Amino acid sequence: MRNKKGMSPLIATVLLIAFAVALGAMIMNWSTDIEEPISKTQTTSSDPCSGVRLALAEVGGSPTFCYQGGAIKFIVVNEGSKEISGVQLRTVDADLAQVKEDIPGSGVTVGDTFSHDFSFDKSGMVHVELVPFVFANNQPHYCLNQRIVQDVLPEC
Repeated sequence: MRNKKGMSPLIATVLLIAFAVALGAMIMNWSTDIEEPISKTQTTSSDPCSGVRLALAEVGGSPTFCYQGGAIKFIVVNEGSKEISGVQLRTVDADLAQVKEDIPGSGVTVGDTFSHDFSFDKSGMVHVELVPFVFANNQPHYCLNQRIVQDVLPEC
C-alpha cells in the first residue's frame, strides 16, 4: 500500500486566510477606482470649484511636498480648466492644534506651477494639507475635494 499524505489543516487554514485577504484588497482597490469618476461627474456647473484641479508637480522623482531646514516645501501645478485664486496651508500637530493660513500670492493660472517654502517646526506634526481656493461673489470657496494631503512629510 502507498503512503499518501495530504495538506496539513494548519497550512490549509493559512492559505485560505491569505487568499481571503488578497481578494478583499483587490475588491477594495477596484471599488475606489470606480468611485472616483462618479464623484467627479457629480459636480455641477454652479459649483465654484468645478474645473479646479491642484496636483503636485513632478520633478525628477524627488518629492515636491516635503520638509527641509525648518520649512515645508512644495511645488504644485494647476491641472484644471479654471484659475486658482490661492492655496491655503492647513496643519494639525500632535496636540491637535490646527493652523490654517492662506499663502499670499499663491494664485495659479491654468497649466502653471507655484512653489513655496513655509516656515514650520515639524516636531510633533502629524497632518498637512494644501487646499486650493477660488473667489465667487467676493467670497473664498475652499475646494476640499481637490486638496492635497500628507500625513507624513518626507525629507527633501
